[in-house]
Amino acid sequence: METSVKLSDIVEALEMQSDESTYYLDNRTGTVYLLSPDELYAGEEDDPLEDYPEWQRKLIEISRRLANGEDENLFELPTRWDVNEYGIMEAFCDRQDPANRDTLNGAIKGKGAFRRFKDTLAELDLFDQWHQFRRANLKDMAFEWCRDNEIAYVDDIKD
Repeated sequence: METSVKLSDIVEALEMQSDESTYYLDNRTGTVYLLSPDELYAGEEDDPLEDYPEWQRKLIEISRRLANGEDENLFELPTRWDVNEYGIMEAFCDRQDPANRDTLNGAIKGKGAFRRFKDTLAELDLFDQWHQFRRANLKDMAFEWCRDNEIAYVDDIKD
């Protein structure tokens, strides 16, 4: 039986993406799981689960089901690259008044763009607006991902 996933769980996973993390949704339970490279590797091995810490066993079981193609109810969430944080920053810059737009657009050019962007947000007192904008974008991405994958969801995010 399918359960609805909370959009906030997907958005949280999208916010936490890194090069080393892979998030999966179990469509049966609505649970989002983070699988580390170690767990994904262990999923390809035949070592007894008892060889692993108890807290890691469920994740390795999930990884094994993925490796063996045994679970049609596990869906990989969008990756860090799918999120395109730089594109979200550009869109945020474009929505600012002309003076802030020019300052922010200058901050996101070249090496160190992410650090300069955050420093400039602090200087312009735009951190709250940025976080609201980014979260709204991630919510839209989560909604579209659910729709595209025919995943039942509950919108539990207060705008």
